[in-house]
Amino acid sequence: MFDMTLRSKLTVEFDHLFSPSPEELLNCDREFLQSLHGPTVIHIEGDDPTRTRVLTTLIHGNEPSGFKAVHRLLSEQCRPATNVKIVMPNVRGAQVSPLFSQRYLKNKIDLNRCFKPPYDNECGLLAKATIDQIHAFSPEAIVDLHNTSSISPAFALATRTETKFRQLASIFTPYLVHTGMQLGTLMEVPFLAPIVTIEAGCGQDHDAHEAAYDGMAKFFTLDNLFTEHQPVTLLENARRLELRRNAVVAFSDKPVFGINVTMDQAIDRRNFAITEAGSILGWVDHNQLDHFKLGGSGRREKTTAYFSATDHAIRNIKPMRIFMSTTIAEMAKQDCLFYFVEVDEKAT
Repeated sequence: MFDMTLRSKLTVEFDHLFSPSPEELLNCDREFLQSLHGPTVIHIEGDDPTRTRVLTTLIHGNEPSGFKAVHRLLSEQCRPATNVKIVMPNVRGAQVSPLFSQRYLKNKIDLNRCFKPPYDNECGLLAKATIDQIHAFSPEAIVDLHNTSSISPAFALATRTETKFRQLASIFTPYLVHTGMQLGTLMEVPFLAPIVTIEAGCGQDHDAHEAAYDGMAKFFTLDNLFTEHQPVTLLENARRLELRRNAVVAFSDKPVFGINVTMDQAIDRRNFAITEAGSILGWVDHNQLDHFKLGGSGRREKTTAYFSATDHAIRNIKPMRIFMSTTIAEMAKQDCLFYFVEVDEKAT
């Protein structure tokens, strides 16, 4: 347990780099990453120094697209429309060998579950220091850039749906997922500026790196962020299908003997496509749907409202759009199997 008597002795210091020179950026993004000493803020001066925008990336150490895009834009000596602050809290996680392989440091917890009080552990203190940095900049907009763990188009998430949130999302993607889940993510912090999370796609996918770069370049250089840059489809009332603590999960194209839950190994192919009612998503043992719980509904709904396990096959009983599905067992256990939203049957 975190010793509160040590709290006053533990401080989180951010390094600050101001408009890094080509020499400081080194030969490639990986060398630049290895040259950093810990949590870092990069300051870039813009044409209008009276306004500031904030980009956060490397909250998760295994999500490289944001960092790669930052390095590329800095190397191109991109001149932003306003001052830009690039906040990178989890540099040390990204630096673990092999680079960009660890979501967070060993024996630590997910930083993007720590952006809420009481900030009573080391990750919580880093989260609070990150929040304080952002508040100090008084930004007009905040973008938190991530990667998904499996194949996916780029999409945005936000806790609010007002016009500015939709406009900010439209710089990067035509999809905005509205969620009221309280998980401790950065986008849940009540900043005065609009904030969206951008999931650029799979971290091992070149298209995700390009999506991050293209959107980030616009976020930096557009004089007016708050206009509709492309039509946005709003997906509301997102839920999560989660595993219970004792469930053992595997991914395969058929049931795995001795495993509680076997999910279809190609479930990530369903990301953002409409999954028709009755589709087989995986298989379960004799405990059937008891291995699952729903997150994000706020009404204590049961899994039986959306899924069935007839003949041990997991099926959705309503049309839905699945996203952020994973095929990594550890991720499925620690976080969730996937998010989903209901789809109007007339739209299928």
